[in-house]
Amino acid sequence: MPRAVLYVDLDGTIALSPIPRVIRRAYEVLASLSGLSVPYVERLSWTVHLELASRSLPQAFDWDYIFGRVASELGVRADFSVEREFSEVCSESVALDSSPEVLRELDGSGYLLILATNGLMKYQRCVIETLGLDRYFSYIYTPDSRGCLKNCREFYALPEDISGGVPVVSIGDSYTFDVYFPKIFGLLAVHVVRSTKEDPYLVLTRQPSSSEPKRLGDLDQLPRADVSVGSFRESTVAVGSLVDGLYRR
Repeated sequence: MPRAVLYVDLDGTIALSPIPRVIRRAYEVLASLSGLSVPYVERLSWTVHLELASRSLPQAFDWDYIFGRVASELGVRADFSVEREFSEVCSESVALDSSPEVLRELDGSGYLLILATNGLMKYQRCVIETLGLDRYFSYIYTPDSRGCLKNCREFYALPEDISGGVPVVSIGDSYTFDVYFPKIFGLLAVHVVRSTKEDPYLVLTRQPSSSEPKRLGDLDQLPRADVSVGSFRESTVAVGSLVDGLYRR
């Protein structure tokens, strides 16, 4: 039995890929064809994205699906594929904080590593293989394999051969997806803080009784990370202290 199960985020936590640049290019194509501004197209796309994410639908992170939806709404047609364009620049992906070495250390310390990403496999496979990250993970969880996003309890269902008594930790840079929802679902959380800007996905934490989304500044109303760190490298110590603390109880 593993010492603990670690759900490790991909984008912004252990790797950076050029997909934001490709998505931006998709906005520019739609803006050019429709005669509208890029910011307007971006806002329209973001609205579609958040609507799908609020229902935890995998299509929320299917950028070609969103491109098609927005193109239809704008009444334009374009021969543009985010997947195709991304495949041509995916080799520019980079590992963050010496993440392969950190993952090797975590794997060698008795943890079961699960790569947990909101990105669909058709976009993420190239990043994972380019950086050689697949060798460190026992499982890879994506919305298209789990049926929902990381704001869904079922996403975190443990593998059948893992006991429910094992500590489970989420590690990632998104407060909403890597701290808020995992904490709601009973996981421990290590927040890799990459930015001081407010999380754009906080709107997804809206409660049925509230007309306003929660704000990250309202710490008394929001679940806190068990540990916050400034880099993925620091997560080794953070996870160790969390897990050791549980076993000493």
